[in-house]
Amino acid sequence: MRTDADTVYPVVADPKWWDKTKELGGGMISDTWNSMKCGGALAAAFHPGTAGYKAIRAAGGVKKLLAVLSGVNSKRGAAAALGSGFTTLFGVKSIKKACFDDLK
Repeated sequence: MRTDADTVYPVVADPKWWDKTKELGGGMISDTWNSMKCGGALAAAFHPGTAGYKAIRAAGGVKKLLAVLSGVNSKRGAAAALGSGFTTLFGVKSIKKACFDDLK
């Protein structure tokens, strides 16, 4: 902020807003990056005939699967949301690492 002839002194600044801004921004970047890694792993597993492909198709495709996974924050929540497809997807190492390992 620049001061001018109309500025009333003392000028009081609160730097706490910046801490909250960094926290929120960092969380959004982290969430976006994690979703991109998960989507990439799901797309890479999308080879016809593989167990991962079958599980992704059974869950409604990559787009729907990402939408479901974006709404959960625990392995238990993912298992409940994906049903039997969770076990198959969790068994594909690249998908497990990118989509589930950070969940508690």
